[in-house]
Amino acid sequence: MSPHSFAYMFIGCAISATLLMLQESFYQVTSTTSMLLLRGGVLPKSPVNNKTYLRPVSSYQNPLQDQARVWTQITFSAEYDQELLPHTIRHYLNVGLSPDTMLITLHHQDPDAPELQQAQDLLRNEFGIPHVQTWHGNFTSQKNCDMRQQHRQAVGVDDCDWILKLDADELLRVPGNDMITFLESLGMQNFDSVSANWVDRVAPQGQIPNISDESVSLADQFPVGCHRFSQLAGDNATTFKVVAFRGFHREKRAGHRLAKLSRRNSCRYPVRLFMDHYKWSWPVVNKLQRRMAHYKAIEGFEWWTESQAFLNHLDEHGGRIDIQDPQFACQDYSTKDAAVPMATVESFWTDEVVDKEPVDVAAICQRPMTCPIKLVRPITSSLSP
Repeated sequence: MSPHSFAYMFIGCAISATLLMLQESFYQVTSTTSMLLLRGGVLPKSPVNNKTYLRPVSSYQNPLQDQARVWTQITFSAEYDQELLPHTIRHYLNVGLSPDTMLITLHHQDPDAPELQQAQDLLRNEFGIPHVQTWHGNFTSQKNCDMRQQHRQAVGVDDCDWILKLDADELLRVPGNDMITFLESLGMQNFDSVSANWVDRVAPQGQIPNISDESVSLADQFPVGCHRFSQLAGDNATTFKVVAFRGFHREKRAGHRLAKLSRRNSCRYPVRLFMDHYKWSWPVVNKLQRRMAHYKAIEGFEWWTESQAFLNHLDEHGGRIDIQDPQFACQDYSTKDAAVPMATVESFWTDEVVDKEPVDVAAICQRPMTCPIKLVRPITSSLSP
């Protein structure tokens, strides 16, 4: 290679790298600006000319008349979640969400796996869901996060739209069984994000069974609810996650929490909902083993310890979850007098610490919100009779 050719190649690579950094910086700045404008905050200054960055933060011009949308975003494993998928989709249709605004991602290790096409056919033909994307290869939280963002951009999710970000095995308990009305009530009170506590749903006697078809509800198949199993048996695993937020927010890679800047500028609903976590069915052992092997091979990642802790618990109890252990706070919801709680008050709401920096959430909620309160409802009801 001639010296000139080498120099041209070097310059070209440098230019490409610079453009990528500028693109990423612009994305971060405009996302920040969007959130601050909608929350009535101070816009950041350009380091070049001291002018504020300006961008249209929402396509909604009149918050009193326009209606924002509610997008339901779920990732399914076409390899492991075939039996779970129809239960989960039906649940969210039954709380008033529209198939037209569901953003479904399907994943499989093998790009040619027939399960991918079968799941797509089911989503489109049985449930009428048009927005379905697929990807293959090793599952990582970073890749899944990238796919979520791409899907939102492709369909034009607005900064003022609500996003429900859920996993395949998470069924949120919705107050009044009406998600649209619930989110509208939050908008009236200026809230822009909601969190939920997981309740691990377990089969009788703690066994790990197959999931049956929709003729038997998941609640009947897994009648035991354990409120502290994931945290105590899973090496201090996370016990809650953000489940709904306005589109001007950004979540962290795993999707369990908002990114730091969003958390510092979020008016969080001061109550955590409950979310039934139907993780403990037959595919869970294979999932945990694969996840542990993947992250154990990556230096600096300790995420495998959570999976190892769960596997150790199952090994120590004959392949079952020890639902008799009082520290796991398990309750049989199938009994006649069992109460299924909808929510619990967050004790940290008014003075939360975000990465050791105090945040006064109550003060943030006093900032004006310019997003529409009213939300688009499905034209035809998807509720089951």
